[in-house]
Amino acid sequence: MIDNLDTADEQTPISDSPPPERSFGMRLVAPLLLVVLLLAVAALIWVVGGNNPGNTSAGGLITTGGPKVGSLAPDFALADVRTGQSFTLASLRGKPVWINFWATWCPPCKTELPIMKQKYDKYKAQGLAIVGIDMQEDPAYVRSYVDGNAFDWTFVVDPDGAVTNRYYTAGIPSHLFIDETGVIRAIYVGDLQEPSMELLLGTIMRPISSQTEP
Repeated sequence: MIDNLDTADEQTPISDSPPPERSFGMRLVAPLLLVVLLLAVAALIWVVGGNNPGNTSAGGLITTGGPKVGSLAPDFALADVRTGQSFTLASLRGKPVWINFWATWCPPCKTELPIMKQKYDKYKAQGLAIVGIDMQEDPAYVRSYVDGNAFDWTFVVDPDGAVTNRYYTAGIPSHLFIDETGVIRAIYVGDLQEPSMELLLGTIMRPISSQTEP
């Protein structure tokens, strides 16, 4: 009987491979599972990474993309809180421009505004223009606030966040420094201290010593 068993083993060898039908099914299912997994990961990256056009962070601020240093600053038209007239960025071409995204409810914004006033008083005779873009507040309230604090540069309100989103502002306060040709020379997100303001203004202002009468 032992001889018969040995003979049977030689005639019907045991295989470690699955039956053909099972092997084919596994070859078919595995790639499908891989595709589904990859699609799920891609969808997660799309939403979490902020690439969905409808995805915004707290406050409705888009956090990715936007103008870069070295590119032209996108033009916009917003109402001046003092005159009610339309103000455009293009109207300042030929001047160094400091854009500040801010709001009266933002403590860091309120802290840096008096220091910005010092810098404006220092450089406005040399052509510096500052544009404060308020975040969706009532224009009358913004006017009362800035006039009450003697902040005498241009202030506009972005009523629906369109300009803020166009600039892909990641938070406030945010600052852009634009040279006389309309090119962005520096971008800073967060509140600025006096030394940093001076340093960033240096990217768009000519040295005072070089501004002599011909």
